[in-house]
Amino acid sequence: MIFQNFLSPPLKEKKNAENDYKKRIEKEKALIEKDLTSRISEKLKVQISSKHQIELERKDKELEILKKRQQKKVDEMEKQLKQKSVEVQGEIQEELLEDFLRRKFPEDHIEPINKGVKGGDCILTINNQSAKSLAKIYFESKDHKNFKEDWVDKLLKDMKDKNIGYGIIVTRTLPKKFGKNSGIDERHGKRILIIPMNYEIIHTSVQLVRERILNIPINNKGNIDVSREMKRLWNLMTGPGFHLTIRAIWSGMKKIESLHQKDKKFYEINQAKKERVVMDMQQDLREFVLSLTKNVGDGIPTNLLEADSEIEKLQPKKLANDGGIIDDAGK
Repeated sequence: MIFQNFLSPPLKEKKNAENDYKKRIEKEKALIEKDLTSRISEKLKVQISSKHQIELERKDKELEILKKRQQKKVDEMEKQLKQKSVEVQGEIQEELLEDFLRRKFPEDHIEPINKGVKGGDCILTINNQSAKSLAKIYFESKDHKNFKEDWVDKLLKDMKDKNIGYGIIVTRTLPKKFGKNSGIDERHGKRILIIPMNYEIIHTSVQLVRERILNIPINNKGNIDVSREMKRLWNLMTGPGFHLTIRAIWSGMKKIESLHQKDKKFYEINQAKKERVVMDMQQDLREFVLSLTKNVGDGIPTNLLEADSEIEKLQPKKLANDGGIIDDAGK
């Protein structure tokens, strides 16, 4: 009994220590499990968050691409609508012109030129009580912001190709040198008229051309006894094709002359610049040799830059202050 009582306290302490150790182990195990669970949870959250972020960015990029494509389609549609609007405005003026000509000149024939066909917009064929298809007037309608001189040359060429003696350009914008007092700008010997889109001026211009054309047979009438070949020659020389061909050739000659004058002026200016550069180089060389002579002394010949007769012939002519060339006589 006494021995049992003597051993009991140590056993009890050992048991308590074991219990405390187990509790500490359980507590540490719980902490480790909690920490591990927390880390796993955070890692899963990061993975889930990253995956979610990628999905969000993917959706945003998809919306961005779709938006760009839609904007591109909208821009293309706006461009097409704008282009069609310009074309429609041109067609409106063309049809207004044709309708006006039909109302004011019912005895004449108005022939529209189909879209896509090379040429102007319509042709007015002049008729009267005594004859049909006496002559024609070529119309070109322009509804642009700026006037282009190329229209005149194009109309002249179209008139020549179709053998039409007179042409009228009806335009919203007028040339810079437009005849404001008369309201009409006449070109190529009054064969081409440039007029604004104004009904009164259109009516007056067409009436003027009609009177010119209708008076030609009257002025040419006469009891002249000539051979058939002479009549054919006369008809050729008084016809629109002959006049327009002369006008077209003359217009081309004037363009070539203008280009030649520009080339000539450029050549003269360029030559003058080259000659001035040569003169500057010669002067620099003289100054360089003079500087060496002063520093070295008699070691350099004094006649080093004196040209012999052959070299003298090759020297460029001197230039005057105004850029002209001075000859040997100093003129």
